[in-house]
Amino acid sequence: MHQQEEIPFLRQLLDAAIRQDVIIISYETNGKTSNRSIQPIGIYANEGKWYCPSYCFLRKDYRVFRCDRIKSVERDKNTDPINLSNINLKNRFSILNDNQETFELYVELTNKGVEKYQSVNFPNIVLNKRENGSGFLEGKISKHDINFFSDYFITYGKDAIIKKPFELIKCMKEKLNKILNQYN
Repeated sequence: MHQQEEIPFLRQLLDAAIRQDVIIISYETNGKTSNRSIQPIGIYANEGKWYCPSYCFLRKDYRVFRCDRIKSVERDKNTDPINLSNINLKNRFSILNDNQETFELYVELTNKGVEKYQSVNFPNIVLNKRENGSGFLEGKISKHDINFFSDYFITYGKDAIIKKPFELIKCMKEKLNKILNQYN
């Protein structure tokens, strides 16, 4: 069971998605806060965290924002909304990945790794189970999600072995080396 913290702006994010309003959020990531105009597509929960896929006017592309990192929300009266009526929570990833560099993902999983992954559902990633209970993940991930997936697969310990992409393996090694260096 994942602990759920209080997320103060879920209602405003959902209302903005329903009305196709543009909002200004104050967003904190890696200790830095930035203000950006976004147009939310919706909100969803995954592994105890809330996410808000949106069109980001700063990046001129689709991004997924973690709702607990949103520190303030206000209506943006100066930015015209774009037509997002063809985008919903189910098809958003095919649209997101159309505009982004993607990598082929392949991860070997032990029996425990398969059990752990079964409670997760990442779009564009398929779990293939073997008769012995082990398995592997195949799919596509965005270049922007390398950091997220390295943090995610670190939680698997020895129960996941990333075979590709190289960029994810490199990111994992850097993070694990930083952790090791903390104990030197």
